[in-house]
Amino acid sequence: MREYELKKLEFHKIKENLKLRTHSVASLEYIENIKPIPKEELLQEQKLVECFMKLLRQRENILYSFDDISKSLKKAMIEESVLGIDEILSIYKVLKIIKDVRKFLVDALDRCDLFNKILKDLGTFQTLEAEIERTIDPSGVVKSEASRDLFEIRKEIKQVEKTITEKLEALFQRPDSDILFSEKLITVRQNRYVVPVKTQSVKRIVGIVHGVSSSGFTTYLEPQIVVDLNNKLAVLRTEEEKEIHLVLKKLTSFIRERANRLLESFNTLVKIDILMAKASFGIEYECSLPSIGDCIELLEARNPIMSILSQNPIPVDIILKDKKGLVLTGPNTGGKTVFLKTLGLSYIMFLHAIPIPASPNSKLPIFDNIFVDIGDEQDISQSLSTFSSHIKNISEILQRSTEKTLILIDELGAGTDPLEGSALGIAILDYIKKLNAFVVVSTHHTPIKLWAVNSDYYEPATLMFDRDTLRPLYKVLYGTIGESMGIEVAKRFGIPKEVILEAQKLLGENTLEYQGVMENLNRLVREYQDKMEILEKHREELELLKRKYESLVEEMEKAKEDAWKNAAKEAQNYLEQLKKEAQEFLVGLKEKASLKDFIKQKQEELKKLEKEEEQQIEVGDWVEFMGGKGRVLEIRQDKAQVMFGDIKAWIKLKDLSKTAKIPRTHTINISLQKFENKKAGMPEINLTGLSVEEAISKLDKFLDSAFASGVKMAKVIHGVGVLKKAVTDYLSSSSYVVFYRDAYPKEGGPGTTIVYF
Repeated sequence: MREYELKKLEFHKIKENLKLRTHSVASLEYIENIKPIPKEELLQEQKLVECFMKLLRQRENILYSFDDISKSLKKAMIEESVLGIDEILSIYKVLKIIKDVRKFLVDALDRCDLFNKILKDLGTFQTLEAEIERTIDPSGVVKSEASRDLFEIRKEIKQVEKTITEKLEALFQRPDSDILFSEKLITVRQNRYVVPVKTQSVKRIVGIVHGVSSSGFTTYLEPQIVVDLNNKLAVLRTEEEKEIHLVLKKLTSFIRERANRLLESFNTLVKIDILMAKASFGIEYECSLPSIGDCIELLEARNPIMSILSQNPIPVDIILKDKKGLVLTGPNTGGKTVFLKTLGLSYIMFLHAIPIPASPNSKLPIFDNIFVDIGDEQDISQSLSTFSSHIKNISEILQRSTEKTLILIDELGAGTDPLEGSALGIAILDYIKKLNAFVVVSTHHTPIKLWAVNSDYYEPATLMFDRDTLRPLYKVLYGTIGESMGIEVAKRFGIPKEVILEAQKLLGENTLEYQGVMENLNRLVREYQDKMEILEKHREELELLKRKYESLVEEMEKAKEDAWKNAAKEAQNYLEQLKKEAQEFLVGLKEKASLKDFIKQKQEELKKLEKEEEQQIEVGDWVEFMGGKGRVLEIRQDKAQVMFGDIKAWIKLKDLSKTAKIPRTHTINISLQKFENKKAGMPEINLTGLSVEEAISKLDKFLDSAFASGVKMAKVIHGVGVLKKAVTDYLSSSSYVVFYRDAYPKEGGPGTTIVYF
């Protein structure tokens, strides 16, 4: 890209704005020399800028000023080199910023996975950071603890300084001190401790003069009594400097081991600074990043320079979709040059992944090059030299352009005879058509306008103008041509009325009639486009409703499919559970010698429990069972033979309860449920419709009778509600029951339980 295009489109103003948002000299240099991003990297760069825009809308920029440490790191890479304290502190500051940025990005990983790539390029340097902190304090002084020798040297320095101070302060205690000293203050001259002696009294103290005050009243004297101590102090200072040098050399070596990784991290930090500057620019000026496409669709575009200057530019749609050329017409001062500059500058910013003030639905192609021919100032009187410079530039553009070039030419054909200018302009446009390049030109020449109307490559367009206020509306009317309105503009700028009338007379009735026809045509086109915009809005609304409907249908279908899958899964799980329970049952049976042995074992366990009961039933006791009362005739282990009237029955002791003695004449009324034998079918009881208390009471009696009848299994019908849980809880504690399960579908399903005795 030529420097000419960058200058004409004022890209330097965008760069200056970005520089204000950076935090390092390295970032300033990067922006000053910024280059278009390669096509294969542009999309990712755009996504990163968008990520930082989202992030900075929610959080403050954490970056702060940091030095360019690249030169220091390259210096550190040289063997035996020693970095200065200031250089090391600059490196330390960068380490702190890198650590802060890493945390900043880690916290934001859920918003942008592209931050992972940046984090890989940002190293961690905790060890180096700690070593610098151990060696140098924040004020830039090497700590005494940095080495044992340095600690000892400074310890001795303090002792010598203390001795010198004591000796000099003793001088201030002399009786004649007021005569001798201009002030009782110990000071330093040429790195040696001295005292301020009145010049007239200097000969009264033996010592070395190190200077005189500007007034001549005070002489700075090093008394002889501290000369040797000052000498010793000077030696110690030299040793201190040597030891500091060794400490810094060691620390530089420590940095050297990490210099390559640190330089890579520093460059990444600079890149992050640039990305954040772009993001900050985009947020402040309400910008977005166009997607990469095959045509130019710059929607609601505002001129970037005018946006920066807070001039509230009116948005304009710049579209080259069906055709690759656009011939822009319209009045003088109508905004054609701004239109061209908006497109050109927006494209250059797009190549650098800088957000542009336009709709996020915008699209731009990637061209191999962009060429422009735009005048310096719109009010400069044109001359042959101006025309010559334009033609020279256009000549170079035509020679260097290809089908992958964007060409912008302002005032095509201007600066020479209108007939020749028109002919030359049409020929240039025809040549560009053969190149198949993208091109936007502006012109006032009617022949060029009419030629564009009949072209299959170029689309005519005009910038609308308010005839009443004679001000541009900055709205593009595609598919038509506009008037230059030179006479109207002249009238606006105060040209005398008689001059205007004479110009209209010279222009002729045919031309005025043509202008009227064009005005009516543009009005009709404008009305048509307004209606088309309304229709397009309705179409988008219908499309949105259609998408919502399709999305709803899709969700319903998915919900239906999920429901079937869940039902199938539940059925499968139910079958698997039944298989598991059956296997557990069979295993249980195998572990027992027989079902009879298992029941016997349970009976013995119950017998032990019953022995612990406080109530003891003995032969002769009156007991109650199932509402009937009888007398115990015999007891065997856990059962008792009870006489109910004329009926004798063996009943478990745990099911009997003592009662008061009753007269012999009392009628016994007990209901025993009969069971058919096994071949006739499985005994069952229906508990549905009962309360939990009623159901458990009936179930208890049912199990007693069923077990006593000798059947192997029975069916309990209870439904799938609260009653089912109550029944299964009771069966779990019953001594009769060895196993129970949900009924198979043909047996009654989950609302029925099969009990094994």
